[in-house]
Amino acid sequence: MSVEQLVQYITRTFDVSVDRIFAHGDSEDRAIFNTTDRNKLDWDITFGDDGRVNVSDGVFTLWPQVRMAVQMLDRLPSTSGQRGVFKAQVERVKSALDQTKNSFMKRFTGKVSEAYFEVYRPSEKGEKQDYFIAVFKSRDYVTLEVDCHSDAGDDVTLPCIKYIFSRDMST
Repeated sequence: MSVEQLVQYITRTFDVSVDRIFAHGDSEDRAIFNTTDRNKLDWDITFGDDGRVNVSDGVFTLWPQVRMAVQMLDRLPSTSGQRGVFKAQVERVKSALDQTKNSFMKRFTGKVSEAYFEVYRPSEKGEKQDYFIAVFKSRDYVTLEVDCHSDAGDDVTLPCIKYIFSRDMST
């Protein structure tokens, strides 16, 4: 089952809107699904033929420094040599946004177990990572929590989900 399918299943089964799906007991701000990340799919940065840059408002919340670059591109004449500096800043943010979208979609359309492994495996090599991998390989389940709300906007508390998955025997 993909993360997307799990979100759809929870939505249909409990008649809720899913905000986050994360490891049971995790106290950090990590999640295998976060609606805030899904909303970034609607963000965009486009360059018009007239040299103007159109940026979705949400982009400024994550990359506030791009606001000045966009303003400068609107103010500087097309002949200004400084335009290249500001355009490069905007292009770097656009690249980062595209990477963010691609990363989200890869996780969202991928298997729940793979998303869990990607998000929760310690990044630093060593004892913690080795332990996580050993435990993960020895189990065929993960325990998840869901933050969700009703159509009326009320928070809904669901029981923990024991998500059981099959292992690909070739790995």
